[in-house]
Amino acid sequence: MVSVVIPVYNGAKYIEKTIRTILNSTYQNLEIIAVVDGSPDNSLAVCQKLSQEDARVKTFYKDNGGIPDARNYGIERATGEYICVCDQDDLVQPAMYEHMVERLDAEKADLCFCSTGQMVNGSVVPFESFEDATFTEDEIRTQLLYPVIFEGYDIPVAMSSVNRHPSIWKALIRRSFYEQYHLRFHAYVSYEDDLLMIVHLLSVAKKVCTVKYRGYLWYINMASESHARKYIDDMGQKQRKWVDDICASVALTDASPEIKNYTRQVTNCKVFVDAILNLCSPYRRETFSDIPQYYAQNIYCYDFEDAMQVAGYAQKKFPMQRYILHSLAKHHTYRSYFVARILVFALDKVLKSKMMIKLDSLLKGNG
Repeated sequence: MVSVVIPVYNGAKYIEKTIRTILNSTYQNLEIIAVVDGSPDNSLAVCQKLSQEDARVKTFYKDNGGIPDARNYGIERATGEYICVCDQDDLVQPAMYEHMVERLDAEKADLCFCSTGQMVNGSVVPFESFEDATFTEDEIRTQLLYPVIFEGYDIPVAMSSVNRHPSIWKALIRRSFYEQYHLRFHAYVSYEDDLLMIVHLLSVAKKVCTVKYRGYLWYINMASESHARKYIDDMGQKQRKWVDDICASVALTDASPEIKNYTRQVTNCKVFVDAILNLCSPYRRETFSDIPQYYAQNIYCYDFEDAMQVAGYAQKKFPMQRYILHSLAKHHTYRSYFVARILVFALDKVLKSKMMIKLDSLLKGNG
């Protein structure tokens, strides 16, 4: 049986459609764990109605704790042999679980990835693509793990040139594997929890299979949590733990000292960019004069000079991080901040235009 865990928060407009696409799967031996995470809207009523219609939908309510916490809550209550997560506003193609379960069973793999797409204004475009393939330990690292960690950077290590997106909803995980390594989402961080899980999965997996079938459709919803730029007060502290957790996962592999060092350098560069983008949140209360202190507390004090050694590897097709790092490497505090503000403003405008799909794909390295 497949257990599909869906955190729900202010999702009353979307959750019924999402759940019904899962219920209509060609693979019928499944359960849906809908975790209503303290949502103030009528999401609970919608999910309870679906539970009454179909016993495979199991609704739980808990106090708000964020997406990672809700995922953990749901997984703890799942009973299936296979586990996956789904976002409340995304859609699943009919044969997704059928294809993935067949591959997992045939290959005796720990987990399986499917190809994914993006939905924008009723159109579906490819987002991340795989072939029907199987990877063992060394191949997992070079073809899947390193392309995720070094996404957007031309790091001189042996790895696939295809950028990989750290989305967890493309994965179907064997429950025994999940429990063997005590895998859990990191509730301390409200952003990039997918990356932490994907890196851990790929660091300990012995066999991973992929399917060409484009099974998961990511809905680009500008009102969703993944697009809402909430200001994070203690971001620096959380980012330190985030960097350490990424490096700790890679340390479980037989990666060379050079790759482990690159991992810390690139991950630091990424969190520095995220820290600057955090300043661009419309919810930020600090004043313009607080920016130097913010940089001192969240960027310049954390292995900054070491990380800047790889800033020049940032790829041109990732202009956001490339331009921010170019200014940051020269200690241009205000310039890097204004570059971020301009790019965020431009991106917001484009995301609301017909050019959204093209630029979004470009910024993620898929264009």
